[in-house]
Amino acid sequence: SWGGPITAGWVEARAALQVDVLARMRALGMTPVLPAFAGFVPPALVAQRPEAKVVKSARWNGFPDPYGRVYILQPDDPLYAEIGKAFIQEQTKLFGTDHFYQCDTYNEMDPPSADPKYLASSASAVLSAMQAGDPDATWLMQGWLFSYGGWWTKERIEAYLGGVPADRLWVLDLAA
Repeated sequence: SWGGPITAGWVEARAALQVDVLARMRALGMTPVLPAFAGFVPPALVAQRPEAKVVKSARWNGFPDPYGRVYILQPDDPLYAEIGKAFIQEQTKLFGTDHFYQCDTYNEMDPPSADPKYLASSASAVLSAMQAGDPDATWLMQGWLFSYGGWWTKERIEAYLGGVPADRLWVLDLAA
């Protein structure tokens, strides 16, 4: 057991705390980075939207289902852009924006295709979904995925990162 569902009161209290934390960060001259939609969806989406391009990830770290695998809406599906835009817009209503969004679509998992065109268009679609909700969006991603497991070759990294303008993507080096 994982403790059961969280209550609406808990969610509301965390949202209020987030407002306070963000206000303090901004008052101190810090630039907050908020999340963006990374494509992870509940299994119910598959039943509700059977036309959606959803893949189930490989098992992560040996955990049993449903804890070791996730459903991922593919970035080239129009629904990805729709959800990504709505996510940014709703989040902005609640918390404001500083135009930086963290999104790790393939952290510790391999993309479903190694085709350079797929990798570039996938990255482009992630940023486009952010910019649909905030035209000034800049994407922050962890660089960890490029050193995890050996899948990411120099060519694949270049294809993926080449899918977005360099001035709209920051790669966070967790080893630095």
